[in-house]
Amino acid sequence: LYKDENTGAIQVTIDPKNPNIIYADMWAGRQGPWENGAWDGKESGLYKSTDGGTSWKKITKGLPTIEQGLARIGFCIAPSDPNRLYATADAREAGGIYRSDDAGVSFTMVQAGSFKDMEFKPGDPTVVYTSTGSGTIRRSTNTGDTWTNLSGGLPTTSLGRVALAVTPANPEYLYAL
Repeated sequence: LYKDENTGAIQVTIDPKNPNIIYADMWAGRQGPWENGAWDGKESGLYKSTDGGTSWKKITKGLPTIEQGLARIGFCIAPSDPNRLYATADAREAGGIYRSDDAGVSFTMVQAGSFKDMEFKPGDPTVVYTSTGSGTIRRSTNTGDTWTNLSGGLPTTSLGRVALAVTPANPEYLYAL
């Protein structure tokens, strides 16, 4: 899935029920001082392979475009229902959380804003967690229709990027790094 010298994969995930289906998040960017620390290129986006990585198709339906300032996309697949995906789109316009119920064929925005990582609760494709740019962790128990801020042991100062994990062995525990 090589695009160019400015673009790299920042996340690759295999469908938990079909190893031939692979999703990859590509981010085109440079962080040089001559570019004022920010430049995003045209190859950023979410890609899908249905043949084990031999060929790839860029997923665009419902997600922000390069013209809308698309930069990084993060995503997660529901282990219990791989047709349900969430994507966090970092974009100048239309940035937010998007949901797909058709294995990435199309996405619908469920929450505007700036979000980072996402994680499903194992065994329940209706419960999903996300972290915001300020370090707040949020949970939806109804496929992203409404969100609740979680608290408990996290510093109140800005955490920046927060990585989330929920293990199948203990799905009641959410780990934040």
